[in-house]
Amino acid sequence: MRFLLLVLILPMAAPCQTIVNSAMVGPNGITKDPKEAQYLVVVKKYSDTAYTRIEYNFIGPRIKSTTYRDGNLTIKDGAFRQYNSSGQVEFVGNYYQNHKNGDWYQYSEDSIKIIEKDHYNMDQLVYKWGLDSIHIHDSLDYAATKAKFGGKPKEVEATFPGGDKAWAAHVYKNATFPDRAMKLSVGGTVVALFVVDTLGRVVNPDIEKSVEFSLDEEVLTLLDKSKSIAWIPAYQGDHHVKVFRRQKFTFTLPK
Repeated sequence: MRFLLLVLILPMAAPCQTIVNSAMVGPNGITKDPKEAQYLVVVKKYSDTAYTRIEYNFIGPRIKSTTYRDGNLTIKDGAFRQYNSSGQVEFVGNYYQNHKNGDWYQYSEDSIKIIEKDHYNMDQLVYKWGLDSIHIHDSLDYAATKAKFGGKPKEVEATFPGGDKAWAAHVYKNATFPDRAMKLSVGGTVVALFVVDTLGRVVNPDIEKSVEFSLDEEVLTLLDKSKSIAWIPAYQGDHHVKVFRRQKFTFTLPK
């Protein structure tokens, strides 16, 4: 998978519209004083039955994100992600009615490899696999396609219409440097992971390498805007396939 490195030196951003609540948290709980704040907690609403609580270091990367079924955030139901101190995703799994359920993955420090897979049934560990040789993005059924067509199957990566240059132009046209990151003098490289499905739709975007809240949000906003444009789907053998795309976005502070 190739990386498209985008260095953004841009004007300030508008606030994200998906956030329904936020709070700064200090040593003694919620605070209104940024000087006391150690953490930033935001809540996003996706539907009446899908809310995500995201915890950040106040000046730094994500800590974790948890999906809930209710607006009171009492029923964990959906995706969970935990990040290490460098902002790399470390654990990924799902909850069902407050119970770990299905496959849970632990990743290497650089988030490139899965090093362990645990399967749960309502909090009960069913089995544990060590998978230190499997890459996250081996999403195509290579063996089956090779057996069908013989030799190495034809593979064409999912691309934005017009290729990498057109994708870069789209990003430059739509991106802005967030005001919060500007005031905090924070820049860096956010890595997003998303799926391009067989119809060329961008789905399930999320943050794989976090830097800071507003920078992460800007990347997710850019990917959301790209949903209006159909990508050219990946191709393997004789059919289109759903694939993951891992994308770097580098924000550089103006000098």
